[in-house]
Amino acid sequence: MNDAPRPVSLETWRHTANRQFFFGDALALAEDFTHAPHDRAATTWDGRYANDPWEEGPLGVAPGVIGVVLPQDASVPIFVELRADAPPARAPEATWVVEASVEIGHGGAVLVTDGDEKRDEFPVESGTYMVRVSRLGAEGSTSPVRYVLQVYPGAALPAPRVLHDEAHPGQLRADADWTTLEPLPVGGSEAQLSALVRSDAPMGRRLWAIEALAASNLALAWRTREQLVFGDKLIPVAYELLTQRGGDDAVGADEDEGSEAEEEDEDASEEGEDDDEGASEEGEEDADEEEDASEEDEEDEEDEENEADDAGDDEDDKKAGDAGEEFVLSLDVTGVPAEASARVGRLVRLDADNLFHQCNQQRDENFPGEAPFISGVLTNWGFFPATARIAEHVRSWSNWESAVALARAVAAALKDVVYSTDSDVPYYPFVAPADSLDELRAALGLGARETLRIDRPFATRTGRKARDNIFYARNEQIRVNPEIYFSPGDRAALAKADRLLRAASPEVMYVYFNSGYFDDEDRRYVVTPEYALARLPGFVAGVVTFGVFT
Repeated sequence: MNDAPRPVSLETWRHTANRQFFFGDALALAEDFTHAPHDRAATTWDGRYANDPWEEGPLGVAPGVIGVVLPQDASVPIFVELRADAPPARAPEATWVVEASVEIGHGGAVLVTDGDEKRDEFPVESGTYMVRVSRLGAEGSTSPVRYVLQVYPGAALPAPRVLHDEAHPGQLRADADWTTLEPLPVGGSEAQLSALVRSDAPMGRRLWAIEALAASNLALAWRTREQLVFGDKLIPVAYELLTQRGGDDAVGADEDEGSEAEEEDEDASEEGEDDDEGASEEGEEDADEEEDASEEDEEDEEDEENEADDAGDDEDDKKAGDAGEEFVLSLDVTGVPAEASARVGRLVRLDADNLFHQCNQQRDENFPGEAPFISGVLTNWGFFPATARIAEHVRSWSNWESAVALARAVAAALKDVVYSTDSDVPYYPFVAPADSLDELRAALGLGARETLRIDRPFATRTGRKARDNIFYARNEQIRVNPEIYFSPGDRAALAKADRLLRAASPEVMYVYFNSGYFDDEDRRYVVTPEYALARLPGFVAGVVTFGVFT
């Protein structure tokens, strides 16, 4: 009898952000590894790979880190197997197998994704490990995609190596003994898959099972989900997956036949009612004609009111222009080159300044005596202290012109998009003279207890970013299902704005603030500015909008 301990294994799932998940040293992938540079510990990974996995292959490598790149963001089953030796074969259904080495120097490894609080940790001895990553299955098939990470002691590799894919089949044989993990019921019956979904098996196995079931019988997959116990963590994941496959109409597909008799009874009842209704329809038609005439009169009056409103809007625009001229007096434009001023247009104060004022009001009411939260005003020339001499804040006028042009282009792309239907706040062009995040903190007047929070994709060696839209970074639910929050037109506009920012700079970021004055670290002020920015020489440029939090 073989009494050797079974390898440690994990059968879980992750919803990826920025199309990646990570395995590596627990300190390199510490909880602050998504934070801004000045908020990260010295041992924490800075987000940069030594290679470019977006071009060279599915694995990114960095000291203490292996990143697995997916074709798109998705909820995927992930299986981790800690072994004493190399696997003897590959899975017969593997579409690719790639391995890389990683140094675990602190006695612990971890599996994480960007923005996910869930961390699976593995106690391992310090040393060099090989991580063989296999992608199994196919999208939309009865053997859905899953990722298997097999971790075992090994020697350092200079770069990831491909053991098998369609272009490089390699010499690694395909065999059932490729792993000690319990086999999945590939090709199993629908009843077997449904039972596995409803069982107490690990989440990764159950997620795989409901995907396999949905591929063969979507209606049964929906009914199986409905049978899950309240609070089961698979419920929301399954809902997202099944909705993407065809909505929840499939639930009633098999119920239509059972309801035909009821429909026939209803039809017979309706025929009897039709005779009674016919007598009253003639009288109703006369009333309808009178109502239509009344509606036409109301529409004429409404058209006249709209014309008057349009004329009023034109007058308001003129007043706004006049106010902009007056506002020039509160900002010292001495030293601004005439040609630069001509290229960026007349200086006008943007109406978002009222929202900045609300932020300061809330701050002052709760924390009297604190310096203003936002210490400047927003104009179409940028964001400056209220009584600033602009020339003192601009080191290069050509850089300033480029920053203003980018901010306006991004705002123009988003002219029909609002932050949320609750607040209907648009996106305003935003430029701040800041060579560093510390200068941005100072420009915005952040207090010592207020935290500058930054969400951004991970950088590659060449400076390109993951293809996640930066405007979805503020909320994990938006990253997962942007179609719930934005119309197709809005998503197209946000994609264009995202492309503009990325084309201008290799460093883009979504910036917001935590108040720091409440027990909840993530608590923001009721009205809080949020920014999507690109870092340019001497400036950050992009757009600002306002979240309303209650």
